Amino acid sequence: MIQVTINNKFQKREDTYKEILSNGVLDDLVKKVTGHTDYDVKYIDKTNKGRLVVIEQENEKDFVCLSDDCPAGRNSYFQSFPTTVNKYILDKHTNKRIFYYNLPTLDKINIETDYHRMMYRLMATIGTEFLNATEYLKEPIVAFNSVADFIRIRTNELSKKQNNSTYVTVDESNNTVIYGKVYGANKYETTLISIAMNAITMAKTTLYEFVEKDLNELPKASRKALEKIGINIVKMDSEIEKHEFEKGDSLRSPKYISNLLAIYGPKHCAFCDCDIPQLIQGAHIYPVADIKKLAVPLEKKIEMATDGKNGLWLCNNHHKLLDSGIITLSTNGDIKINTEDLEKTSLNFIKNSLVLSRLPEDVITPNFVSYLNKRISAAS
Repeated sequence: MIQVTINNKFQKREDTYKEILSNGVLDDLVKKVTGHTDYDVKYIDKTNKGRLVVIEQENEKDFVCLSDDCPAGRNSYFQSFPTTVNKYILDKHTNKRIFYYNLPTLDKINIETDYHRMMYRLMATIGTEFLNATEYLKEPIVAFNSVADFIRIRTNELSKKQNNSTYVTVDESNNTVIYGKVYGANKYETTLISIAMNAITMAKTTLYEFVEKDLNELPKASRKALEKIGINIVKMDSEIEKHEFEKGDSLRSPKYISNLLAIYGPKHCAFCDCDIPQLIQGAHIYPVADIKKLAVPLEKKIEMATDGKNGLWLCNNHHKLLDSGIITLSTNGDIKINTEDLEKTSLNFIKNSLVLSRLPEDVITPNFVSYLNKRISAAS
């Protein structure tokens, strides 16, 4: 016999799940999941976290997340889904599936914006089956096929329309690195992106949690779920930054990389066309070695060393050429080659590698120029 279990109370509403699942809605849901119409349903007098319907039959357990029928905004439409995913991952049942069922919204809102489509694709990437999406959405839902695919969509379709709460990149060892905010609704997006990125890569996945306001880590259930699937979670706090700053002059701190991602977007060399993330590094304009020599408090040194305006994305070659002084920058953004002691073949190679003669105007900010002047003064 098919057993359906539903916690009946909403967290912030007076009506119940039994009411919104009447008029054949639950019958349709169960039939789409099981292929059958005969079932027993048990409504429990508890708060429903995850807008979850659990269906059990023989040796199978199914988790069905319901969309928000009264969404207050685009985020609220999906906020319950990560809670369902956490329960799905942490459940010990060996034969289980996860579904999403769209309920009609009481207010006619657009549930097919670029952001909505991205979230649907993330849900599909972790294996979610959509029971009735074709009744509500014009376009089919396609899972992301790689981390690069997600970064491209996030950058091209969404970066100009929202302030990203979560940044994703690939490091020099081909590992997936996620920098996620955990405050407010951001925690839902961070959880879902982390699970989805981990599902499409064989490489190691690390999540760095932003310390923000009074919250500096994901909810306990989210952390347990991410750790269960092998994601390494690291808290981005002052101790990590202090350790990174003190251990060497080639700073690769999580805060610095996340700040560069926030300012410049995905890894792409500022001097050439290279956008292979494994070959791109965060290059300091005012070098860490010179910052360490300053007679200022350690906190100020770390602030300067992790400031995204004190850097550029550069490929390995151009990073070394900048650090060695073979390539220099002027305060108006001109990219120059120091031809002294260069063989003609070397000079031609460098010239051909540069696709710009001047950095874009939006890069040459007052803070950037200030760091550049400090670099020039330290080198003279």
